[in-house]
Amino acid sequence: MLITGGFIDAVVSFYSGSSWLGILVTLVVGGCVGLFHAVLCVSL
Repeated sequence: MLITGGFIDAVVSFYSGSSWLGILVTLVVGGCVGLFHAVLCVSL
């Protein structure tokens, strides 16, 4: 999740020019990745 968050933050910040937007998108994407991981762990 950390690697995904760092990559998403760098890409969004680069293309949008806003580091705050990068952090916000990183929080949302990190939550979605964490939820996906939890669902996989519980269901399998």
